[in-house]
Amino acid sequence: MDEDGGHIQVQEDKLRILYIIDTYVGVNAGGSERHLYNVISRLDPACFDATVVQLTQITDIPYPVGHLDGKAHIKVMHWPVGRIYGVDGLSTIKKVQDLVREESIDIVQSAHEKSDLINAVLTVSRGKPIKISSRRDMGFKKNARLKMLFRILNSRFSTVIAPSRAILDDLIENENVKPDNTSLIFNGVDLDQFPNSSKRLKEKARRRLALPEDSVVLESVASLQPVKGHRFLLQAFEQVMHDIPGVKLLLVGDGGLRNELEKQVHSTSCADSVVFLGQRDDVDSIIHAFDAVVSSSLSEGSSNALLEAAASGIPIIATRVGGNHEIVQDGINGYLVAPSDVNGLYRGIVRLLADPNTQLDMGRESRRLAELQFSMDAMMAGYQRLYHNAS
Repeated sequence: MDEDGGHIQVQEDKLRILYIIDTYVGVNAGGSERHLYNVISRLDPACFDATVVQLTQITDIPYPVGHLDGKAHIKVMHWPVGRIYGVDGLSTIKKVQDLVREESIDIVQSAHEKSDLINAVLTVSRGKPIKISSRRDMGFKKNARLKMLFRILNSRFSTVIAPSRAILDDLIENENVKPDNTSLIFNGVDLDQFPNSSKRLKEKARRRLALPEDSVVLESVASLQPVKGHRFLLQAFEQVMHDIPGVKLLLVGDGGLRNELEKQVHSTSCADSVVFLGQRDDVDSIIHAFDAVVSSSLSEGSSNALLEAAASGIPIIATRVGGNHEIVQDGINGYLVAPSDVNGLYRGIVRLLADPNTQLDMGRESRRLAELQFSMDAMMAGYQRLYHNAS
């Protein structure tokens, strides 16, 4: 049925995929939301019809209802859900079950806890739908009770996919996921949207941000929430300033910790050197302004921000968590440090920013790795192979 309750006519030879996400689909949003957009917007309309159910309670979302970017084969719905264990959750489960039956859905793919719970309890008839769970992080939001529940429910998924080996290893060890039921599909980055850095691109980006051409600039792209570890980064940056005069740190992203982090900055000597840029929809245009990108995250699945930096030919300093080591090869295209290690962050940043030749060499390696392993074409080939094999 469509958003008004009408039935959708689809070709019999197409695979019909239902995507369920706890949040929403969007380009200028968090990693999971952008990743889902990247996947569904690139599905071959000759082979796939897609429906997306967005469970977020946020009302102002990019695609509340209708067709994604006017594409007839991709329909989006917004079914806000509060407590998944209450009446609201049960009602949504029934609506999803009805949708699966009425539209003869072949595959249901879910992302995040509410969506996975709905997917897991859907009734299967004659082998359909095939259930796929997409795990985007290391499960840092799951408490012990929820992990115990998923140890039981994970057997209901035919495949559990993830963008990093670290996530899959953790699921195998801690959530009773069988190795044969896992699939590794690296996140992809648009290599045309994020071209390799050049002097011209750097100058243009710095003019856009009103930065002096000869300044030394460090950037972090992450939502301002505790798991991203900004407080450790700011402590490290205060030390960096003593070694590299005039260095600037630009923070891209927004979130509930912004006021607290701004207070932390203004209580130190960093006040004039740290800039909060907020949420940006032009990261692809400004990323070339930076000499290095840093991630201080305490938990990570596979960071789209780091992939975009790598594609842009920028060296990276990142914490050794989750799938970061798959994007940052220590000593090759950047440096890895322990999470919450202020001194480690400080040493890594200074070591990189103090040597322009190392920056150039590591930047080239970043781009080479992105082209080799993290292209959008490679990601989509992995998904289409998964879907056809599953069906």
